[in-house]
Amino acid sequence: MAACRPFVFAKFALYEGRDAYNMKSAEVAEYFEELAMDVESTCYASYFLEIADYYTRENIRESQMMTLIYHALKALLKPVFPKELVRRVFELKAMVISGEYTEIPPKTVSQSAAYAWEFVVLSPSEKLYTFTLTQEVLKEFSACVEMNRKRFIDREFKSLEILETMTGPYGQAGW
Repeated sequence: MAACRPFVFAKFALYEGRDAYNMKSAEVAEYFEELAMDVESTCYASYFLEIADYYTRENIRESQMMTLIYHALKALLKPVFPKELVRRVFELKAMVISGEYTEIPPKTVSQSAAYAWEFVVLSPSEKLYTFTLTQEVLKEFSACVEMNRKRFIDREFKSLEILETMTGPYGQAGW
């Protein structure tokens, strides 16, 4: 039962039942218990899963998206990375994996924000969470990712509504 908790990263062996799959076994790689102890991190992680659900399809191997989720959850646990940065990098890379993004930022931004955009677009998921941005550059980067999200994702997400109620639309009250 422990493998069925939220935010458990594992290899699952399933068998097909009459109207659903049933779990035969699970090989747990990581539990991410710390996420469940922090409401804000739980909202971010839930949002990442909602985005993944939006873009992925059942019975199709989605290893790039799974790798992205894994590294985003690891980054949420590291205090050095602002949660807003983790979110925006995740959103942009999920759009890239799905082929729905602009190659360059959708509006004119500083050289630093443009470089961050290019880095996320071109880097593998394993390398994404290796940088931070100043507040000013993060704000520019976030605004561009938000423009892409509104352009390419045609629905709202419950966990994002809750998250923005808690933190504001750009990850912290007062922005």
